[in-house]
Amino acid sequence: FTAIITLLHHKPTGHLYVLDADISKRKPHETIETIIEYHRIRKFVKFAIETNQFQDFLANELKRISTQQCVNVPVKDIKHTSDKLGRIQSLEPLVTTGTLRFSRRHRTLLDQLRQFPKAAHDDGPDALEMAVEMARQPEYNISVRQAF
Repeated sequence: FTAIITLLHHKPTGHLYVLDADISKRKPHETIETIIEYHRIRKFVKFAIETNQFQDFLANELKRISTQQCVNVPVKDIKHTSDKLGRIQSLEPLVTTGTLRFSRRHRTLLDQLRQFPKAAHDDGPDALEMAVEMARQPEYNISVRQAF
């Protein structure tokens, strides 16, 4: 599964709104084209992509193809060294306080969050954590955030 999460950071309130939670099975080339389409619509400030293992190839291909298409997705490579369980659990206070807000239409993401860590898949929560982390960084603390 591939998860593409788009966040909107509302600076006056500090709220983070999940705009897109696109979680589905895709081939690598389909993933790249989908990300480029989202960027055309959302004009990402940054697009975080995990670059551990195979994803490094995907990040490089995304950069290459988006440049070829004159779209230039602003990719930010993320190499995780910390525990995934702890990273995803760090979202809980944001959800509890209402800082992180969802739409009911993001059913797959919400199901994966409710079932975490026992869910069959955790791609949505993992991507959401990366998007939130990007939104919290001062240099990216402006309007739209995206994570993969």
